[in-house]
Amino acid sequence: MTEQEPTRVDFWFDPICPWAWITSRWMLEVQQVRPVTTSWHVMSLAVLNEDKEDLPETFREALRSAWGPVRVVTAAEQAYGPEVVLPLYNALGNRFHHDKAPRDAETITAALAEAGLPASLAAAADSTEYDAAVRASYTEENLPVFAYLDVGIYGHPIYQGKTPGVKIGFYHPPDAAVVPSSISSVEDFVAECMPGLRDAQTVDVAEASGVDTCFYDLVGDDDFILGPVPGARGAFVGVGWRGTGYKFAPWVGRVLAQLAVSHGTVYDISRFAPGRFAPGAAQGGTAA
Repeated sequence: MTEQEPTRVDFWFDPICPWAWITSRWMLEVQQVRPVTTSWHVMSLAVLNEDKEDLPETFREALRSAWGPVRVVTAAEQAYGPEVVLPLYNALGNRFHHDKAPRDAETITAALAEAGLPASLAAAADSTEYDAAVRASYTEENLPVFAYLDVGIYGHPIYQGKTPGVKIGFYHPPDAAVVPSSISSVEDFVAECMPGLRDAQTVDVAEASGVDTCFYDLVGDDDFILGPVPGARGAFVGVGWRGTGYKFAPWVGRVLAQLAVSHGTVYDISRFAPGRFAPGAAQGGTAA
């Protein structure tokens, strides 16, 4: 049996973004069990949001402090190559997201030391020398998979030879806590966030040639269905992942394995019980 060629995944992150951090940890797990290699690239939430006028002042302040870590990662990559990006991201991310450390010179210097990089790179945090390189991550050639979930927008870039254009979706689940915004459609999003596409032709995905239509299962209360099937002894189910459930695949697999082997799991999954849709039916499926 021939060994499968690894698939390259380009992962874009801002060191301060908690959602990118969570997804990056999942990506590292995927690499352990699938033929995947990940290339890590820095991007900037400060650049992405710099022209938005309706941002809360607390968010603006957070974006001002976001420039430093992005510049330092960019400087490190330019000086020592792409292989240092992940170790430095790990060191910064653990401090920002787990230790809740401030985004200051002391934290950045400690992260550089952990990654085996010189403390002198911390000076890049206050320099504009690397800003052009940071902004270059927003060119058409570097457009990543993107999501603006505060307003329900997500999308995929042009994939040469596979897709004829940028695919943008508008998803608004019933329990979504959206922020006040002038964006209420794909067209609004393009006008505000992707001005380079304002004059592009818009085609419904169902009519576009070469574009896959997304299908995903939606649940009435917009939550997963995971646990024992009421009235069917020894039967367990896991469905209702919407378009984002892949991030939970390692955990869901573990839960279903525990249920199949032990008829119980160490996790509290009562929130996801299938029985919640059958009044009077037994719910459960937590610890055995």
